[in-house]
Amino acid sequence: MIKKVFPFIITAILFSVAKADKIKQFDLNYIIEIPQIKGNFSLWVPLPKNTPSQKILEEKIISPYKYQINEEPVYKNRILYISAKNPEKTQIKIELKIIRYETTINSKDSRKYLLKKALSKARYIPISKDIQEKALKICKGKKTTLEKAKALYYHTISTMEYDKSIPGWGKGNFFYAEKVCKGNCTDFHTYFITLARNINIPAIFVIGFPIPKDKKEGIIKGYHCWAGFWNRDRWVYVDISEADKNPKLKDYYFGNLDPYRVEFSIGRDIMLNPKQKSQPLNYFIYPYAQLNGKPYKNIKHYLTFKILN
Repeated sequence: MIKKVFPFIITAILFSVAKADKIKQFDLNYIIEIPQIKGNFSLWVPLPKNTPSQKILEEKIISPYKYQINEEPVYKNRILYISAKNPEKTQIKIELKIIRYETTINSKDSRKYLLKKALSKARYIPISKDIQEKALKICKGKKTTLEKAKALYYHTISTMEYDKSIPGWGKGNFFYAEKVCKGNCTDFHTYFITLARNINIPAIFVIGFPIPKDKKEGIIKGYHCWAGFWNRDRWVYVDISEADKNPKLKDYYFGNLDPYRVEFSIGRDIMLNPKQKSQPLNYFIYPYAQLNGKPYKNIKHYLTFKILN
């Protein structure tokens, strides 16, 4: 017996599938393991926040020590801060329930405070006449910001290759990326951001975690980053390294971001709150610790996820 499927049922099914692919809800557990330590210990951990593309539905912090949730003044990144003397071996756990929306070129993200440093040089994002001339050459004949940014985007795709075989990748150093033409997402987007800033297109560095598309739950093995540029009255986002890894989606990733990700922080050369007793952080995605005022690296962390829809 053949069952009839009415057109409105088919439409409803297709709509549900399309909607599911544009909105993802997931649980994240961010776990930090601290060994027994003697001395004055400080810990800073990035926390995600509400943005036009994501909402934090639930947040639970489990810690044997008192903590603060602070905000640094430049990018308004949220920070979990813990200070303890002679801490015992313990575990800090951050439980999150997040909903993430697909970002499109028409999405409204008008966070103007992010413009504050969006044209500035940074440790690995130089401003120079030579780079300006290079960017102008790439954008020759382009008139609007959107046209120029698109030229820089496709130039970066054609120039860079996703390859972590050469030492130095992952720092987001423009000169490394320009010389080697290889790297990870940090290098791709630093290259793009540097070119953009040198021709007065405000651009920002965004970092978070990818949510695997091929599993319902598991461990997230590394971070992911992308970039945004200011066009008229909003931020437009690009994911150039994903476009390089998925050539069929290279047009999509100019102006669009899939919802399989969560934003944790923005910016480079980050000063925390309270300020760390060291140079600014290159970027802020993993827990950062100090012992007696000096960087301390003997802590472990891992992140698990579970997709709920």
